[in-house]
Amino acid sequence: MQAAESRVDFALLVEEACNSARTRARLKRRWPLRSVLVLAPVESAKTASLAKKTIASLCNVKEVSVTDEASHFPARVVMRPNAARIGALFKEKTREILAGAKDLEGERALAVYRTGKPAEIATKQGDVEVPASAYELEVVPKEGYEVGEKGGIFVALNMMRDDQLIAEGLVRDISRRLQALRKQRGFVPTEILDGAAIAGLESDEIAMLEPMAKNLAFLVRVRKMDLLRDRSEGRGWSEVDLDGRQVYLDVG
Repeated sequence: MQAAESRVDFALLVEEACNSARTRARLKRRWPLRSVLVLAPVESAKTASLAKKTIASLCNVKEVSVTDEASHFPARVVMRPNAARIGALFKEKTREILAGAKDLEGERALAVYRTGKPAEIATKQGDVEVPASAYELEVVPKEGYEVGEKGGIFVALNMMRDDQLIAEGLVRDISRRLQALRKQRGFVPTEILDGAAIAGLESDEIAMLEPMAKNLAFLVRVRKMDLLRDRSEGRGWSEVDLDGRQVYLDVG
């Protein structure tokens, strides 16, 4: 039981880190992504591996990888000395400390950040311990990735979205709006209706969605799903916003 709770707690930390990364990248949580790489301490690596399925579900990604090595993480992890904080701590020794306090990178940066232990630096007067609070964390992702962190757990989201992933995201967006329209029109939730339609789509969107039309119809509980560029006559169209543009829905 305790092991299961640990996996869930770990997965929830990863989810928070992923949500932070998605916010920075302006990627909605309901949009599926290809992969996430989790950078976890060695002692958490086993828990992380056992929690992969839960992480994939919570973070809405297809693949989850885990590493405990900063060199395998697609981002540069740095702890930079903060001059103002060092000045407040060391007063008249500030200049000397700043001269010896260099950027901490990779594993050393992670160790200081996660443990909160001081970093030992060399000065003319001998070795000095500089508190972790005198440093600032900076994580610079490689192109194509966005990073997030929670509780010392770092994630790197692969931001690249191919046609399949974009189509899956559209299906979720459209089905949510059609389900809301069903409810608004007073249909019984379990009733299978004749059909539904969305108009205002681009040609490439229609091409991406056509192979998924049956799945969309299943999600909305209708027998047929029409994907249209323009509104047709004889339907009770309802105008809705889809990611900043207007499209038109009908269900019944």
